[in-house]
Amino acid sequence: MTKMTSYLEEWQKAQTANLAATSSQDHTKTYATFTLENDKLLIFSMQPDKDYEVNFHAFNSWRMLFMINDEIIGYAEYERTLSALKPYILATENNSILVQQLTSEQIEDIFNKAGGIYESEIS
Repeated sequence: MTKMTSYLEEWQKAQTANLAATSSQDHTKTYATFTLENDKLLIFSMQPDKDYEVNFHAFNSWRMLFMINDEIIGYAEYERTLSALKPYILATENNSILVQQLTSEQIEDIFNKAGGIYESEIS
């Protein structure tokens, strides 16, 4: 049994992370952003630049937005977040990862390991 078939039910229940455009507070930079939330089974692309049809000249970089109980904690670079998520990945398939439901504490830990910037520190 592969990781894909052993987690088939979870793949079907999981939400695919939505891509959104966010901007810096001074509106001089635009970021391609995905959201990592607690208590949700989520699917993320390992290669979003290949999986999404976007105008890459419009974005300065890829980010992960961290939320706990619908409140924004802050941001981190997407690639660093994927690396910090490795212990929480249930399965991989077609350049996508299935991430287990995370607790608030796990979100904070991933945020710190990814070098996250708290929203209150963003200028």
